[in-house]
Amino acid sequence: CIRDSPNPYLTVEMHAEFRSPHHRTFLMPAYWDGARRMVIRFTPIDPGDWDYRITGNISRFNGQTGRFTAAPSDAPGFIRPANLHHWATTETNQPHLWMGDTCYRFAFVPRPAFDAILDARGRQKFTHIRGLVLGWDSDLPNAFPSPDRPNPDHFRELDARILAIHRRGITTDLILGGDSNQLARVFPTAAQRERYLRYIVARYSPFNITWQLVQEFEEYQNARSLLAELGPELKKLDPFDHPRTT
Repeated sequence: CIRDSPNPYLTVEMHAEFRSPHHRTFLMPAYWDGARRMVIRFTPIDPGDWDYRITGNISRFNGQTGRFTAAPSDAPGFIRPANLHHWATTETNQPHLWMGDTCYRFAFVPRPAFDAILDARGRQKFTHIRGLVLGWDSDLPNAFPSPDRPNPDHFRELDARILAIHRRGITTDLILGGDSNQLARVFPTAAQRERYLRYIVARYSPFNITWQLVQEFEEYQNARSLLAELGPELKKLDPFDHPRTT
């Protein structure tokens, strides 16, 4: 819980550094979840004792430390490139067949329609569902009413849908920006784009996901420079190093 900040998304910076039982370190940003609530979401990938340390610009949290114990799990882990043409899981190293469906507005269609799509794709043995974080332009006011303020209600619903996909054993392929230069139009400055990436990484990198920077980079003005800006930033922010594509 935080106080005295009219727009925590814009002004509050907080991270937790998690150290695994094998001494691997994961730096996880916090995200604003409405009102005075900041959340640090994390997936421990190894069983055993984990240590963490919080840093940020809220003085009463800065420097706090703690420890928790992660129970063993039979989850296969995230997906990773096995070689040039094949995929495997990070924990069990089992082969992964990428069989994907696209539902661009999966975050915005009525929930019964989403549940029906997910049920059908599960029965058809699809392993990936791809969709837009921000939706089409008509959906933007529901996702980001302004470049400096997301709608927490929208992103809580997106949380629930990604979790439902995850529980079906399916990977979510998140497209961070739509076509027709959407990402650059919604977030016109580099600082706004970096803040948006940090917010999305904080909320969704602990899930079984992949990243697609934009829907169709051919429709973007100055696409090469934009992707050269966003790609390295996404790699730096994501502690789980999920697969990335343009």
